[in-house]
Order: sequence, then C-alpha cells, then structure tokens
Amino acid sequence: MTPKTDRRLQVVPTLRGKRVILRDLRAEDIPSLCHYAGHPEVSRWMPNLAYPFGEAQAREVLRKSAEKARSGDGYYFGIELAERAEVIGVIGVKEINRADRHADLGAWIGREFRRQGLAEEAIRLALRFAFRDLRLHRVSALALAPNVASAGLLRKLGFCIEGRWRKDCFLRGRWYDAIVFGLLDREFAARG
Repeated sequence: MTPKTDRRLQVVPTLRGKRVILRDLRAEDIPSLCHYAGHPEVSRWMPNLAYPFGEAQAREVLRKSAEKARSGDGYYFGIELAERAEVIGVIGVKEINRADRHADLGAWIGREFRRQGLAEEAIRLALRFAFRDLRLHRVSALALAPNVASAGLLRKLGFCIEGRWRKDCFLRGRWYDAIVFGLLDREFAARG
C-alpha cells in the first residue's frame, strides 16, 4: 500500500525527539508562529515567509498544512519545544513525488532557539519520517547562498551540494543564488 492511500499517513503524525516534538499545526499555535516567524532574522532567507509575518499568514500556513496532509502531498510539522509545549518553528516534507520517491525539505526556527541543536534534531526526525515512513529515495533542500548557517547544518546532516541555481530567488528587492542539496535514503541509513 502506498503512503498516499494509507489512512494513517493522511494526517500529520507526531514525531518525538529528546528535546523537540514534531506535530500538527493548530489554531492555538498562531500567536507563537506570529512571534517567532515575525522576527526579520527568521524571515530574512525564507522566500515563503513574508515580513512582517502576521495572523493571516499563520492561518494560511495552517490551512496549507491540513490540505497537504489530507492529499498526501506534503507534511508540515510544528516544531514544539518539549519542555515548554510551545511551537518554535515549522518544518515541512513537501512537494512529495510518489512516482520518483522524492520530496523537498524546508524549515525555520525561532531566532532565540538557534545554535542549540534543536533544528538539527527536528530535521533528523523529519528525515527519518521521510525515508522510513514515506519510503522516499531522495530528499532535497535549498539554502540561499548567503545563508551559510543553513548550508552548514545541511552539510552536517549529510546532505551533498548538488548545484547552484544562479539568481533563482528574488527576495526583498535582490536576486540570490540558491544552493541545491540532496540526501539519498542509503546515505541517511549509513549515518545511523
């Protein structure tokens, strides 16, 4: 049975780590989403997050999350800090291509939670879901060229640089190159 027809995977599952929990996004998360995504350092390199990020955008994220999960085309998780039971970011396994068994990964986390290993833990949980539960063969991710922190984290997690899309993203009045990263299921399994 493919994941798209498996009723259990037509909702966003809960994935538990040591310090973070990935779970469905809920209406009560809107204030946290607005607070953390509303900071310019968070939305700075995220073409899909307009600054200022407000309640209408948060509601659209929730709507899109539910729609994608129902169709099996993508899964957006709230990154919940386990000790505070608060959503501090979002991670998505999106644009799922069932025939070729690949998807894109995208994530953001609140500024005050960076450099603590929380994003790394969240990405590892999402990758385990992508490769083990969805049985994907490949996951790709993009980082805008100046976003060296995201690029470094992807490399640390085993992603390989596969290319550079020149002047691919027009963001706040400027063109940016996008660095393309990829990770295969066997590479993820080899890293444990």
